[in-house]
Amino acid sequence: MEMCRRTASINMNNRINLDLNESISRNGSIIDDDSGCISDNVFDRKVIINENDQTIKVKKHTIQTEMDDHHDYDDIIEKYFSFIFAFYRKNIIWFYLLYFTCYNVFFAFAIHRTWHKTGGYCSGVKLLTILTACAYTRMLYCYLLKPHILIPLGKCWEAGEFCRLSPSIRMGLKIGSWCITLLMIASFLFYNAWSNKRRYYSMIGYAAFVFIGYTFSKHRKAIKWNQILWGLTLQVTFGILVLQTRIGKLVLNCFSEKINKFLQFTNAGTALVFGHIATGILQGPTGNITINLGNNETLVGQIMDLPMPIQSSIFAFSSMPVVLFFSFFVSILYYYGIMQSIVQQLGWLLQSTIGTTACESISASGNIFLGMTESPLLVRPFLSMMTKSELHAVLTGGFATIAGSVMAAYISFGISSSYLLSASVMAAPSALAMSKLLYPETEVTRTSADNIQMEKRLVGNIVANLIAFVSFLAFMDSLIGWLGDMVELPNLSFQLIMSRLFFPVALMLGIEWKDAEKVASLIGLKMVINEFVAYQELSKLITNEAISKRSETIATFALCSFANISSIGIQVGGLSAMAPARRSDLAQLAVRAMITGTMASFMTACVAGMFA
Repeated sequence: MEMCRRTASINMNNRINLDLNESISRNGSIIDDDSGCISDNVFDRKVIINENDQTIKVKKHTIQTEMDDHHDYDDIIEKYFSFIFAFYRKNIIWFYLLYFTCYNVFFAFAIHRTWHKTGGYCSGVKLLTILTACAYTRMLYCYLLKPHILIPLGKCWEAGEFCRLSPSIRMGLKIGSWCITLLMIASFLFYNAWSNKRRYYSMIGYAAFVFIGYTFSKHRKAIKWNQILWGLTLQVTFGILVLQTRIGKLVLNCFSEKINKFLQFTNAGTALVFGHIATGILQGPTGNITINLGNNETLVGQIMDLPMPIQSSIFAFSSMPVVLFFSFFVSILYYYGIMQSIVQQLGWLLQSTIGTTACESISASGNIFLGMTESPLLVRPFLSMMTKSELHAVLTGGFATIAGSVMAAYISFGISSSYLLSASVMAAPSALAMSKLLYPETEVTRTSADNIQMEKRLVGNIVANLIAFVSFLAFMDSLIGWLGDMVELPNLSFQLIMSRLFFPVALMLGIEWKDAEKVASLIGLKMVINEFVAYQELSKLITNEAISKRSETIATFALCSFANISSIGIQVGGLSAMAPARRSDLAQLAVRAMITGTMASFMTACVAGMFA
């Protein structure tokens, strides 16, 4: 049916232009009349307009009603959830008791059903039992021992006979206790090294780094040896526990196994998103196929899923997603306050033993998990009022450790997760001790408060930096090789120069003579380029079995830090943005802090060499 198009202009209260595209009847209803055209009667048009106005008003009223109903619905939901949250907060103790009861019922049932089926204590219900015992011990300490026993005993101790002793007698008792402790540790180390004389080299190197630190100390007369001894003792004690004792090795290996398994869950995401470029496994097509041969002849066959050779996965799509996954997990821990609690507890331990301020201790403990620019965010409100010694400690802690997300990438290279984890933990007290040795406190601190606020930050530029540094390394090798050819040194390269320069350092760490040049080259790469490139080269040496197991262990510990030339700019830039008024102080302290962080990581490697 033909459609007629006509425009009518009608003056009512306002002039309205109508573009009529449909057939409308005399009573205003939409119809298809015989002619397919619209009546010319003005009355009909007024009726149409009035009815259209009514339709518009009805529609507007309907929309407004729906909006009001929607707002009412939102109000009901908001009131409903507000009531639930208020009820939950009011009865929080009963809910905690409910959670506690449900968990213990589940725990008891799990022990009854699967205890005899579980092999070791690193899996299943036996691992859950250990974790539950640790949680209950912490609850017992926080809610019973500390408030009702330890604090009253501490007050009685302060009011007792010991505090009334003269300062000289108290100092003598402290010195005597330290002498006995150090004598016991030294005796154990010498006895342990008797079976492997290379361990003595690590012990001598450890003492040499302490002597070098004392020689180049900023204020030797202001050194508080109690802080130095506590930091170094904690480092060596932890090394003994995790590298020498059987239970320590079991705990560390179990923890490392769980970390490796946790990071392997990244493969599920990378395989889905990137496919064979992340996994290296290329799947061929399957199904039926029909080939037209011409002359009405066809060939029908089937493509089989034949095994294809596994290719090397692309680094950016296999290793880097591990960093993203671990950073995502850390962000979740931050959101629920778990990471804050862990860092603050470790900071309390360092503060209670070493005697450093809360800011120094929390920043050092945060470096175990966070990067050198993320950890200072934990104490950001206090950076502007820190003394130079405290700023030096914050900088040193960042240089002496690595971030947890980057550690995940190194684990994906094939580097031992247990060694990386041990190095990060051992470096924290060592960094504080060496920082206080090279730059002792001479000012009055204003940052002894404990109310440190936590913040977070995510960095994702590893791939870009790696491309730039590897390219720069290739350029340096080419340039030095070109210069070497002019003086008839055809094998001269950047790595060769580094291996000669850091050869004595490798020997001080306790590296075997046959591997010292290779490890020295790795140390040089780490110092001049970064640890990422150095760990890649170490991964190749491990894969090709080019160095011994002892050299691999010491090298893993020695490279586990951000102490390199390029990190100086990153540290100064990051902290200057947080405390612009301290920019000049940070620039002045950065190089000394980088050297101090390097010495702290080398001392951690020496501890590993004492037991490797």
